[in-house]
Amino acid sequence: MNATITKVGAIMPGKEKPYQMVFFRLESGGSALTYLSPGMNNYKRWKPLLEAGAVLTNLRLLKDGKTIDADSKPQHIACLKQSEALMTNEIREQILKDIASKMPHGDVEAEVNLNGSALDLSLTVKPTNAVYILRL
Repeated sequence: MNATITKVGAIMPGKEKPYQMVFFRLESGGSALTYLSPGMNNYKRWKPLLEAGAVLTNLRLLKDGKTIDADSKPQHIACLKQSEALMTNEIREQILKDIASKMPHGDVEAEVNLNGSALDLSLTVKPTNAVYILRL
Protein backbone atom coordinates (compact mmCIF):
# COMPACT_ATOMS: atom_id res chain seq x y z
CA MET A 1 0.00 0.00 0.00
CA ASN A 2 1.14 3.58 -0.70
CA ALA A 3 0.56 6.62 1.51
CA THR A 4 1.81 10.21 1.77
CA ILE A 5 3.20 11.58 5.02
CA THR A 6 1.19 14.69 5.91
CA LYS A 7 2.71 15.46 9.30
CA VAL A 8 5.57 14.21 11.45
CA GLY A 9 4.90 14.82 15.13
CA ALA A 10 7.55 15.70 17.69
CA ILE A 11 9.04 12.96 19.83
CA MET A 12 6.95 12.88 23.00
CA PRO A 13 7.57 11.23 26.37
CA GLY A 14 5.51 8.08 26.84
CA LYS A 15 4.66 5.96 29.87
CA GLU A 16 7.33 3.40 29.03
CA LYS A 17 9.35 4.99 26.22
CA PRO A 18 9.28 8.08 23.96
CA TYR A 19 7.14 7.91 20.83
CA GLN A 20 6.45 9.88 17.68
CA MET A 21 3.18 10.08 15.75
CA VAL A 22 3.30 10.17 11.95
CA PHE A 23 0.16 11.08 9.97
CA PHE A 24 -0.62 9.86 6.45
CA ARG A 25 -3.02 10.46 3.56
CA LEU A 26 -3.92 7.11 2.00
CA GLU A 27 -4.37 6.49 -1.73
CA SER A 28 -8.07 5.98 -1.03
CA GLY A 29 -8.27 9.55 0.32
CA GLY A 30 -8.60 8.42 3.93
CA SER A 31 -6.14 9.11 6.69
CA ALA A 32 -4.03 6.94 8.96
CA LEU A 33 -1.25 7.25 11.50
CA THR A 34 1.50 5.24 13.06
CA TYR A 35 3.37 5.41 16.33
CA LEU A 36 7.14 5.12 16.21
CA SER A 37 9.57 4.83 19.08
CA PRO A 38 13.20 5.92 18.55
CA GLY A 39 14.35 3.12 20.86
CA MET A 40 12.87 0.38 18.68
CA ASN A 41 14.76 -1.35 15.84
CA ASN A 42 12.07 -0.48 13.25
CA TYR A 43 12.71 3.25 13.81
CA LYS A 44 15.96 2.92 11.82
CA ARG A 45 13.90 2.08 8.72
CA TRP A 46 11.55 5.03 9.22
CA LYS A 47 13.90 7.82 10.34
CA PRO A 48 15.38 8.75 6.92
CA LEU A 49 11.86 8.84 5.40
CA LEU A 50 10.14 11.07 7.97
CA GLU A 51 9.32 14.17 5.94
CA ALA A 52 5.94 15.69 5.15
CA GLY A 53 5.21 15.12 1.48
CA ALA A 54 7.15 11.85 1.23
CA VAL A 55 5.22 9.14 -0.61
CA LEU A 56 5.94 5.71 0.82
CA THR A 57 5.14 2.23 -0.41
CA ASN A 58 5.25 -1.23 1.16
CA LEU A 59 3.03 -0.14 4.06
CA ARG A 60 0.52 -2.36 5.88
CA LEU A 61 -2.63 -1.23 7.64
CA LEU A 62 -3.59 -2.87 10.90
CA LYS A 63 -7.06 -4.41 11.23
CA ASP A 64 -8.55 -1.13 12.53
CA GLY A 65 -7.94 0.37 9.06
CA LYS A 66 -6.59 3.59 10.56
CA THR A 67 -3.15 2.59 11.85
CA ILE A 68 -0.13 1.80 9.70
CA ASP A 69 1.90 -1.08 11.08
CA ALA A 70 5.18 0.37 12.41
CA ASP A 71 6.80 -2.95 11.48
CA SER A 72 6.11 -2.27 7.79
CA LYS A 73 9.23 -1.95 5.66
CA PRO A 74 8.56 1.46 4.07
CA GLN A 75 10.25 2.53 0.86
CA HIS A 76 10.36 6.08 -0.49
CA ILE A 77 8.89 6.39 -3.99
CA ALA A 78 8.32 10.15 -4.43
CA CYS A 79 8.12 13.51 -2.75
CA LEU A 80 4.90 15.42 -3.41
CA LYS A 81 6.53 18.76 -2.62
CA GLN A 82 8.11 18.77 -6.08
CA SER A 83 5.11 17.50 -8.03
CA GLU A 84 2.68 19.69 -6.03
CA ALA A 85 4.82 22.72 -6.86
CA LEU A 86 4.48 21.90 -10.57
CA MET A 87 0.73 21.41 -10.27
CA THR A 88 0.48 24.57 -8.21
CA ASN A 89 1.92 26.67 -11.03
CA GLU A 90 -0.95 25.52 -13.25
CA ILE A 91 -3.49 26.01 -10.47
CA ARG A 92 -2.00 29.43 -9.62
CA GLU A 93 -2.39 30.65 -13.22
CA GLN A 94 -5.98 29.40 -13.44
CA ILE A 95 -6.96 31.02 -10.13
CA LEU A 96 -5.41 34.34 -11.14
CA LYS A 97 -7.19 34.22 -14.53
CA ASP A 98 -10.51 33.50 -12.81
CA ILE A 99 -10.03 36.37 -10.35
CA ALA A 100 -9.01 38.78 -13.12
CA SER A 101 -12.11 37.90 -15.14
CA LYS A 102 -14.45 38.58 -12.18
CA MET A 103 -12.92 41.74 -10.71
CA PRO A 104 -12.77 45.26 -12.11
CA HIS A 105 -9.29 46.00 -13.41
CA GLY A 106 -6.98 47.54 -10.82
CA ASP A 107 -9.28 46.90 -7.85
CA VAL A 108 -7.71 43.66 -6.61
CA GLU A 109 -4.22 42.23 -6.72
CA ALA A 110 -4.03 38.48 -6.21
CA GLU A 111 -1.18 36.18 -5.26
CA VAL A 112 -1.22 32.41 -4.89
CA ASN A 113 1.46 30.54 -2.93
CA LEU A 114 2.12 26.99 -1.81
CA ASN A 115 2.47 26.90 1.99
CA GLY A 116 3.41 23.37 2.99
CA SER A 117 0.53 21.23 1.80
CA ALA A 118 -1.88 24.20 1.72
CA LEU A 119 -2.52 26.72 -1.04
CA ASP A 120 -2.71 30.35 0.13
CA LEU A 121 -4.70 32.85 -1.92
CA SER A 122 -3.88 36.43 -0.93
CA LEU A 123 -6.09 39.28 -2.17
CA THR A 124 -5.10 42.93 -1.75
CA VAL A 125 -8.03 45.29 -2.27
CA LYS A 126 -7.24 48.75 -3.65
CA PRO A 127 -7.26 51.63 -2.69
CA THR A 128 -7.43 50.61 1.01
CA ASN A 129 -4.72 47.91 0.69
CA ALA A 130 -6.80 45.58 2.87
CA VAL A 131 -5.37 42.05 2.62
CA TYR A 132 -7.44 38.88 2.76
CA ILE A 133 -5.81 35.46 2.90
CA LEU A 134 -7.65 32.27 2.07
CA ARG A 135 -5.93 28.94 2.84
CA LEU A 136 -7.08 26.05 0.66
